[in-house]
Amino acid sequence: MRALWETDQKEWQVRIRKEMTRIIMLFMMEKEEIRMARILKTKRKKLEAEMNEKLKVIREKEKEKEKEKEQERRETRKEKKKRNKKEKGKKTE
Repeated sequence: MRALWETDQKEWQVRIRKEMTRIIMLFMMEKEEIRMARILKTKRKKLEAEMNEKLKVIREKEKEKEKEKEQERRETRKEKKKRNKKEKGKKTE
């Protein structure tokens, strides 16, 4: 009976060790996943910051182009007005 008890006890010890090893491995894997998630999060933040900078530059360039176009429109309007005044002046003479 004692031998049976000892073998059962050894089997349980082996099972417990295996289960503890599995739990430790899962814990270490989870720890590694958390570390990787942190790394990915910081990389994502850096990429977002870079993209925001690039978008900011693009928006500034678009604003400059829009200002240039508006200025050209104003200049062409002034030129048309001058031409119209000259033409009216010639017609009246």
